[in-house]
Amino acid sequence: MDIEFAWDDNKLYILQCRSLSMRREVERVVSHGREGRRHTIHHPVGLSNAVITDIEHVVYVDPRAYDRLDTVAKKHKIGWAVGQLNKRLAGHRFALMGPGRWGSNDINLGVRVSYSDINNTRLLVEIAFARDGYTPEVSYGPLLPGPRRG
Repeated sequence: MDIEFAWDDNKLYILQCRSLSMRREVERVVSHGREGRRHTIHHPVGLSNAVITDIEHVVYVDPRAYDRLDTVAKKHKIGWAVGQLNKRLAGHRFALMGPGRWGSNDINLGVRVSYSDINNTRLLVEIAFARDGYTPEVSYGPLLPGPRRG
């Protein structure tokens, strides 16, 4: 079970609660991109797996470049741009990859977006890197908010 909670003034608040996925592991994944090139995204740390086929576009927000932005306004513009791309790519199979936790209220921990800014993506990837002696936590579990298509 994945549970997020908060404790405040002797009160326990359950923020999120979901069961962890238990699936048979995929033994081999082969993906063919443009011009016969193979593309596979793999990471050894995760709670579940999935195969997502026919990704047409990858929207990538460079986490280190985002971290270097020097004003909140510039970081808000990234969220706005992601929302615009989400609208333009509606009906397409695209992956959205970026820094920290998507939708975080803390603009420094992730791109501030609402669900309607990311709801058309087929694959949502949260990227964290170590800085100042710590690595921010990202969400666990499958975050595949887009419509499920064969």
